[in-house]
Amino acid sequence: MGSDILMDDAISIMLAKDLQQLFRDFELKILLLGGIGIIETISGYDVVVIIDTIIQADADPGDIILFDDIESARTLHLQNPHDVDFYTSVRLAEETGYRMPEKILVVGVQIRQQLVASVVCPPWMREKKAQMIEKIASNIDSLGVST
Repeated sequence: MGSDILMDDAISIMLAKDLQQLFRDFELKILLLGGIGIIETISGYDVVVIIDTIIQADADPGDIILFDDIESARTLHLQNPHDVDFYTSVRLAEETGYRMPEKILVVGVQIRQQLVASVVCPPWMREKKAQMIEKIASNIDSLGVST
């Protein structure tokens, strides 16, 4: 999730594209929406990994925050004051007959700023990209997904 024209927000898309090279059986979908809008996209899958950006006061840019409990997943696109949050969306979908994934891993990538338009990758992204990919990949592996 994210926008490839917003400098820091683009990291989630960059990481997802790189991870798809490691996990070739994964289907990559780049979304610009969250909340209830994501339900159609994730229904029917057994495992879903969502990579989104996050801004927390106690984290540094490039830190990876893992949410294996979707109730606590508070990323920049999964929560929105104009939409139903992700947890409520999943529960509503289950109640209305959608087949939701058995495993949902939400990966938050700490960024500095969300709304700066630029296609230039900031230095912290280049410096930390490999370790971010490694951490996310090891957590995908722990879901029982093979590379």
